Amino acid sequence: MFGMGKERRGAVAVIDRCLGEVMTIDGALGVSLVDWASGLALAVAGQGAGGDHETGALDAAELARTLVMRPTFADPAPDAARLPAEDVIISSAGIYHLIRFLDTVFGSNILIHFRLDRATANLAMARLRLAAITDRLVEAPFLLSSHESSDPELALLLRLRTALEARL
Repeated sequence: MFGMGKERRGAVAVIDRCLGEVMTIDGALGVSLVDWASGLALAVAGQGAGGDHETGALDAAELARTLVMRPTFADPAPDAARLPAEDVIISSAGIYHLIRFLDTVFGSNILIHFRLDRATANLAMARLRLAAITDRLVEAPFLLSSHESSDPELALLLRLRTALEARL
């Protein structure tokens, strides 16, 4: 990968491996790693809704922002996580949408949007497997805070992202 540091290549490989593993779940149609602050699909595998992961990412991001802004969905527990929810499940006649929020160490607004074929998927098992896979993704060493990164470009990107998120 031209122009990409070793640490970033490792990060891309870990993300690709995790998304590939998600695609092995029974009924998997497609999966996107989404920045829900911007609506940007950061990584994708499989098919997007109508062949378009970008539109699905924007729609999932809008849903996530709605959860954040509406007190109806807030967890009243004093020790509640800073995420708006763990999962959101949307079912239609032929498809399940499973949206899982990721709690990274640098406080990013990242979620997984996973589409499943309702006829062949086991939603309960898919949710459990997705949680296990995303937990490993969040614990990956490349998701360190910016001062812990040995790649100066990646550290800068992480610092910029943190600064932008603080302004939102």
